[in-house]
Formats: sequence, C-alpha cells, structure tokens
Amino acid sequence: MVIEDVKLGMIALDSFNPRFGENAVLLSQNELISKLLKSKESKELISSMKLGLLWNPYIVIRELDMLKDQVDLADGYKYKCVEGNTRIAILKSNHINSVDLNTFIPVQVLREKDFEGKAELESYVVKIQGRTHVMGVKEWDEVPQARHIYRMAMGYYVLTGSTLENIYKKIAQELALDFSKVRDMVTRYKIFSHIAEITDELSEGEWGYLEAVDRTKKIREFFGMVESDLKFEWEFDEKDFLVSPYEEHDMKKEFLINFPKLIKLIKNDVNTKVFRDTITKLIASKNNEFELVKLAIDEVINDEKTWSTLVQEANGDEPVEKIKDEWKKKLGRMKNELNTLPVAADWIGECRTDIKDIRDKVQRIIKMLDS
Repeated sequence: MVIEDVKLGMIALDSFNPRFGENAVLLSQNELISKLLKSKESKELISSMKLGLLWNPYIVIRELDMLKDQVDLADGYKYKCVEGNTRIAILKSNHINSVDLNTFIPVQVLREKDFEGKAELESYVVKIQGRTHVMGVKEWDEVPQARHIYRMAMGYYVLTGSTLENIYKKIAQELALDFSKVRDMVTRYKIFSHIAEITDELSEGEWGYLEAVDRTKKIREFFGMVESDLKFEWEFDEKDFLVSPYEEHDMKKEFLINFPKLIKLIKNDVNTKVFRDTITKLIASKNNEFELVKLAIDEVINDEKTWSTLVQEANGDEPVEKIKDEWKKKLGRMKNELNTLPVAADWIGECRTDIKDIRDKVQRIIKMLDS
C-alpha cells in the first residue's frame, strides 16, 4: 500500500459508503456529489480547501469491483473512494479552480494482491472507516455509524464463524468502543434495516423512536428478536426447526410492518423518550400479553382511539382526576397559544401545514367523542 498519483477522473465515489444510506446504489455519481455537498461539513471543508490543498491524511481508494460497483466504466473509472469521499466530491465540483478531472492527486491505493484475499481487504476497509468515523475523528451521524458497525459485524461473522458476542468484543477492541455500544448499535440497526425491508415507511429521521422496541434484551425478545442469532422469529425456516417454537411470530411481524405508521402519527407531538416510556408501560399494563399490546396500538393507528387514551391505558393505576386536571391545563395552554397567533403576519402562510394538522387532529378527536 503505497502513495500513488492517480487522475481524479478515474476515482468514483463509493455508493456503498454507510453515510450515503441504503438507497445510494441507485444514485448517479453526480447525484452522490450533490448529496455530499449539502452537508455542513462539506461547506466548512470547501472553505478550508480553498486556502490550500492538504493531502494528509491521504485519500484512500481501491480498485473497482466489476461485479458489485454500479458505475459506468465508459466514464473512465478505475477506482472507488474508501476514505475521503467528501474531498473527492469537492474536487470534482469545480469549487477548487486549480483542479479538474485530469489532475493527478496523491492517494493511498488498496489492492487485493497486497492482502491474503478479498475477505482480508474488506476487513481492512471497514476498519479504516470505523476508526475515522465511529471513534470520533470525523464522526458520522448515528445511523451511518450503526450501519457501519453492523456491516463490520456481519463481515466478521461470515469470515470467522465466531459467536456474535466474540465479534462484538473484537470490534469494541479495534475501535476503542464499549462492548455494550457495539452490541446496541448492531441490534438497533438490525431492527431498523429489517423494518425497512418489510415496509418502505421508515426513515432515518425516525431512528430514535426505535428505542421503544430496542430498550432492553427483554423488550427486543417481546417484539420478536432472537438476539443470539440476530434474527427475528419469522426469519427462521424449516431448516432451522421442524416445528417453529414461535407461535406469535406472524402477529409480531405484522406489528413491525405497522409500527412506522404509529411513529408518523405521533412524532410531531411526542418525543422519543416519552414514546419509549409509554410503550414500556403499555407492555407492563397488558401483563406482557403481546396480542393485547398490538390491539391497543392498532386502535391508535386505525383512528379508533387517540394516543392520549393509549397513554392513559399505559399509566394504568394513575388517578383519573390527576390525568384529567393535567389535560385541562394542557388544553387551556393550547387555547391561549392559538388566541395569540398573529394571523395577519406575512410569514403565517409558512405555518399553514401545521395549522391544518392541528385542525385535522381536533376533528378526529371530536368525531370520536361524538360517536
């Protein structure tokens, strides 16, 4: 692995980079560049690079995988970026006048022949990215971090066949992370990615709400995860069991399919902590009976009852008078706030969507009360 001068136009951005998200493979190179340049980090880096190009740390690239990488070889690509995608995007964006696609830049090149095989190369690549972006040198957001750690874990699992616990320990040592953080990121990402597979209604912005089904090992098991195998109950097939021991697995899968709908209904009014605590209390109030928990949540999703009613069910023994008084105060504050809304202000049109959402929620509540 030596430093070589490579023509900028030969280097493609890596659409499989964890920071780009799962659907980045569908984006063109120009779309990936645009995506990167929107970040605050990119804007700061552009200003810095205009003052002078520094190549330390070196951009790291690898040879293209002809079977995996979806780039048009006719465009002259020979390599893809492992580390330094943002810098490559800036160099290709015409922000640096002294650089164009024919400019040779110094890079570190990873070639499979320098490793014992492709598996060792892949392991080295994820280690480089993990040390840079998970340990905090240039920290990714929470979801890309978890996505990367998950990919590391699955790579080691295929490569070594070791237990998941040993793999978590290995990653924790390599990246100087707590064992529990590695385990939690892998299990949360498994939940996130699996829901994304079975429904297209979950976004990265809703990541925090998944803590409601990921708070503890016991909670994860309640919602269908078999943590020792990092699988959901319904992912096992006839090869694993002659008779499935998971009687409620179809119901639990249906719950996860509908779970993003609940998140979208409440996320503008309920923060992740309150959401998590309410779901935890609901489980306890239903004596850990999954069918009863699912039924209560389905009623909110189907507009048969409000989130507030669900909260009351979850709180169970909390005095009705206390809840009633709290809601009278909340409704009073809401009325006072709306009374002072400056409807003649020039900017009020920007709030139209929020105001309509409030109206729709109120109409739904009145409809329920009238019925």
